[in-house]
Amino acid sequence: MLHGQKKSGEIRGTWHHMPDGSSIAPEDMAIESLRGRMRTEGLSLKAIENAIARYMAAEPGVIVEMSPTLTAKKLVAHLAGPDLRAPRADPLLFVKIGFEFMALLAGRAIYVRSPQLDELRDVLKNLRRDSDTFHVEMLTAKKAAAFHGIAFEGNAPHAIF
Repeated sequence: MLHGQKKSGEIRGTWHHMPDGSSIAPEDMAIESLRGRMRTEGLSLKAIENAIARYMAAEPGVIVEMSPTLTAKKLVAHLAGPDLRAPRADPLLFVKIGFEFMALLAGRAIYVRSPQLDELRDVLKNLRRDSDTFHVEMLTAKKAAAFHGIAFEGNAPHAIF
C-alpha cells in the first residue's frame, strides 16, 4: 500500500519502508533514488539511463535488474481516498466538547448544581459511558470530507448540540 498525504488539494504518495526491507515510493522519487544508488555503485551515465529506460518500459509487477546489486519493481497505484481504518472517536470526547460549548453559552450558570449537570460532571470526571444523561449519535457522510462545527439546536425536550 502506498501511503500519501494531501497537499494543495492533491493526494501525493510518500516514501514508505516495507517490513521486508524494500521501499515503495512515487515513481519520480523512486527514479531519482535508483539513479543515485546506481551512481554510488559507479555505473556510467549511459548504463544508468539504459536501466531507467528498462524500468520505464517494464510492465507493472515485473522485477527489473537495474545493476548487479539493485532491482526494482514498477507498481501501479490507484487513488482510493483517505485511509478510514482508524477507530471511531470515543463518544465521551463529544460529550466533553458539548459540555464545554454549553459552558461558553451558559457562562456562570454552568456552575449551578442540578441533577443533570452533576451527572455530566461525574460522567466526564470518571469517564463513565453508562449514563442516560447523554446520547451521542454518530453520523456518517456519503463522501469523505473534513467537516467541523458545533451548534446549539435548542431545548426540545433537552439540550441538543
